[in-house]
Amino acid sequence: MTKVVKNIIIINVLIFGLHGFIQISCMALFAGWWFESDFFKPWQIITHMFMHGFRSIEHILFNMFALYMFGSALENHWGAKKFLTYYMLCGLGAFVIFTAVQYFSGSHGDYTVGASGAVFGLLLGFGYSFPETRLMLLFPPIPIKAKHFVMIYGAIELI
Repeated sequence: MTKVVKNIIIINVLIFGLHGFIQISCMALFAGWWFESDFFKPWQIITHMFMHGFRSIEHILFNMFALYMFGSALENHWGAKKFLTYYMLCGLGAFVIFTAVQYFSGSHGDYTVGASGAVFGLLLGFGYSFPETRLMLLFPPIPIKAKHFVMIYGAIELI
């Protein structure tokens, strides 16, 4: 596991644990709220990308596994600084998309816990950087090209 990936995983797990103890306070402070909400704080544009839904241990496990698997490869390929920049831009992009959806849907009271947005960016980066790399699935045990795996993994994560 690479250094930046390890630190991002640690931050995500610590915040997930903290959120389990003080659910409402963490959500009000760190989730990404609609910018006109009374709960919105400027730092949430960053902190939301380290948040997960409290009741979904499976969700954080899938995200951290994807971060470990794809993020480590990208960090080794790009270097720590470029990888961290890309990861943060993916998280920021997820917040912008969330805000746009809020604006156009008219539901301005919602919030996002957007670690998945940054992870989806890593999936895209991996599929783009290593499209022909063969990965071996465990269930079923078949090889699959990275570009196909990334699309399937992304669909499963969205579901």
